[in-house]
Amino acid sequence: FRETQLEVGSWQEESQELPLRGPYGNRFRLHVASAPLALALGRGEGQPGRPGSDGSRCVGMDTLTLEVPVGTAERAAQFYKEVLGCQ
Repeated sequence: FRETQLEVGSWQEESQELPLRGPYGNRFRLHVASAPLALALGRGEGQPGRPGSDGSRCVGMDTLTLEVPVGTAERAAQFYKEVLGCQ
């Protein structure tokens, strides 16, 4: 990953998130699931670990925000509707 845009930020205690940038420049924010959601997803007593800790695991994405160039949002939205069945 040396010549990519991969970058892992520092854990943000206040917002409970870990910012990172993927190798292709995509930006992500990893969050700890709420206790009720963690419990619903089978995480024991609803005590999730922060991203990257021994007690954490990826369970899915609950929110997706796309930053796209001006004038391209409609085409991106159509792609997600057709390919992923998003509403």
